[in-house]
Amino acid sequence: MPRIWPAVALLAATAVSNAMLRSARLFLAEQALCREYYAIHNPAIAAPDGRVDEQQCKLNVIQAELSMVIGVFEALTLLGGVLGTPLTMRLAPYIGLRKTIAINVFMMCCAASYSTIVALLPEVFNVRMIWLTGFFELVSGGAPARNALMYIHLAERVSPDALSGNLYRLSTLLMVMSFIGTSLGAILLATNQWLLCVLGVSFCVLGFLFVPLLQERSWIAALPPSTLVTSPYMPLMQCADAGSTTTDTVKSEPSRTWTRSLRMVLRTTRAEGYQSSQILVELLQDRVTLLSLLIYFCYETAIYIRAVLPQWASKSFAWTLAEVNAVTALQILINGGVLLSLPYLSKLFLLPRLSSQRMVDHWTIQTSLICNIIGVMMVSIAPTRWLYILALGVYNLGAALSDSLRSFVTASLKDERQVRKMYTAISMVEAMAGLAGTTLWSTTFAAGMQYGGIPLARTCFFAAASLFVLSLLMTTTLNTITSEKPRRSLNGSEV
Repeated sequence: MPRIWPAVALLAATAVSNAMLRSARLFLAEQALCREYYAIHNPAIAAPDGRVDEQQCKLNVIQAELSMVIGVFEALTLLGGVLGTPLTMRLAPYIGLRKTIAINVFMMCCAASYSTIVALLPEVFNVRMIWLTGFFELVSGGAPARNALMYIHLAERVSPDALSGNLYRLSTLLMVMSFIGTSLGAILLATNQWLLCVLGVSFCVLGFLFVPLLQERSWIAALPPSTLVTSPYMPLMQCADAGSTTTDTVKSEPSRTWTRSLRMVLRTTRAEGYQSSQILVELLQDRVTLLSLLIYFCYETAIYIRAVLPQWASKSFAWTLAEVNAVTALQILINGGVLLSLPYLSKLFLLPRLSSQRMVDHWTIQTSLICNIIGVMMVSIAPTRWLYILALGVYNLGAALSDSLRSFVTASLKDERQVRKMYTAISMVEAMAGLAGTTLWSTTFAAGMQYGGIPLARTCFFAAASLFVLSLLMTTTLNTITSEKPRRSLNGSEV
């Protein structure tokens, strides 16, 4: 019987760790910048141990610098993972899953330890040194490579009919673990930041202990073509060739030395980069896939406004970051509630009235975007704490868009080869949107806080709302195209 629980446990431990360390990192970075500021302008404000009261750290200049420090950290970390993922994915078939994941998780532990030590010791390190954390992600592929390998590992051991259900339950579990980590962050930030950091790093180490329990197999060769079609996590060259792969071409590879494997990995990584760009160019020549990718890019860029939400709430309503974490935990609960209830809502109410799953997906996409638009506008103008929490609730009702859009596009294309390429392109576009969104909103918020305070910083929420509106308009156009025109494959032949 396939054993998948070690992979699930590894992902769950990582989710808790990330939530805890994210909470601690923002607080500690704010304290470090606050100490740095008052050491120059008013040394008497700092306590004997160097700590500064959190409300003293809400000055516009401090919040602007904090936004830049955290924004650059997130962008460099994501960039390191994106650049390192192709190499890691090509390395895995040659040295094995366990060794590849062991390297990845070890580097994750090193990155967590390094960034935590830098943030905890501002009297020794400049807090901006956390930017070097991206080096660990570059070496190991970071979260993108880790998630890809784990999802492939799960897909190998679960039948295609049961795969979507298992992945859905996994997503719900990871959301619960993030809620636990965020809630612990809200509690421990107010009492013991050292304990919070130690627990965060400890969960990283706990994840490392599950690596030897992973079942080792020729995981890429064993994947059936039907699984490759539905998985967006395959290496690009594997995805592109999956349609023409037959069982007689799957041959066991002779063992290779590390030197020979590394040379082959570097050679195929360059080819993979070229093929990735070719896939994207082909997809952009078709109106359906072009519109779909534009929707993904605009939506994912806008959704990264979450990078500045903690600072916005803390600055606007004089909340401590511990209180902000409690509100974030509430957001996660709403997201989970939406994702859990939507399948039942669709089956019982939407499908009988809308006649097809494609129309249900379209309704879900548009409703989600409307909730995002209304919610983000309410967030920007909410005058009280309770109205802000209500605004976040409305905003998070749009949590189902990404999965619904993927399902809508898949049903519209109908051609397996297009679907494989589309899934690959979606992963690429999401990564690019993450980089663009993190950089854009952090920079805009920092500039607003520095030159105009809250009124000017509010413009980043209006800009995010405009991207949601643009996505909504493109969704309407996409539905019209897919309803009226027959789908054509990328080479121009009618399907």
